Amino acid sequence: VGSLAANEVFDKDLAGVIRREFDQCCHVESHFRQDLMAYLFRPSVYLERAYQSQGDIRELMQETDDFTQFVVSAASKEVSSASNDPVVSLGSLVAASLPRDEHVQDLMATVNKMSHDSWTALYDEALIRYGQRLNEGLVTQDFTRMAAMLTEGALAHARSSPAGFTSADMLA
Repeated sequence: VGSLAANEVFDKDLAGVIRREFDQCCHVESHFRQDLMAYLFRPSVYLERAYQSQGDIRELMQETDDFTQFVVSAASKEVSSASNDPVVSLGSLVAASLPRDEHVQDLMATVNKMSHDSWTALYDEALIRYGQRLNEGLVTQDFTRMAAMLTEGALAHARSSPAGFTSADMLA
């Protein structure tokens, strides 16, 4: 309604219709909240950032010969990428704040499932590139799950103490 006045449209009937439509659409609290959560956890936003980070890590893989140095640098790149993305930061905060909210958990599970395969492929490439193998009984998907948990913990730590965080904190 305010934008109509800003554009010098003063038709009260039109303004009334728009206000009623807005109220019907947005002022049902549960629907508004569900729509807001669905908007916040759009997979494309998270996947675009993850793919960019994975591309950066692949470049690092080509430039770094030492496996330990690669792991430290790659962890730093991923935590930096995720912690500098305001949508990812807000999404992590919301998910941590609403641990029993089924809608939020379903949305996060969708994002995680969609990104899982690309991270697993990256870890497979790194293991081959550096001639490393996982401990007996583990598969790359297990490592992907563990790396995701470490990254989430590192992100939480970086948010609470950004000045004192280093990638070595993830590996300690």
